[in-house]
Amino acid sequence: MIVNIDGFDSLNKIDQLPDGCYVQTIRSYTNYDRSIHATLYEYANSNLPGVPIVYDLTIVLENGDVLFRDFSLQTDAEWRDSYGASAVDVIHLFPPEMTDFRAVGKDIVNVLTWKNPLLTTNSISA
Repeated sequence: MIVNIDGFDSLNKIDQLPDGCYVQTIRSYTNYDRSIHATLYEYANSNLPGVPIVYDLTIVLENGDVLFRDFSLQTDAEWRDSYGASAVDVIHLFPPEMTDFRAVGKDIVNVLTWKNPLLTTNSISA
């Protein structure tokens, strides 16, 4: 939704976000033998930090293929993924392979300012 992947079309669109300031947290994950890596981008309104409203997920497979999916909290309080599936808890929309992943490295936190159609980023930690 916010991460731009060429050729990927999602039902969730960045212009659906209200204008405002968002906290972006980037977390890295890997499977048990480190052959598959995932990056989870979490976005929360800066007025409600820790309450995400959007997730972008990239997974790099052992053969180098990249999978991408995004998740957006809808007005009915359900999450919708980029293909239209919905669930009350976003974790139920994550690929099942993610259950065997563990966090690696440090979180990266940025502040994003969204004013349709312009997105600017200010890094606050690395």
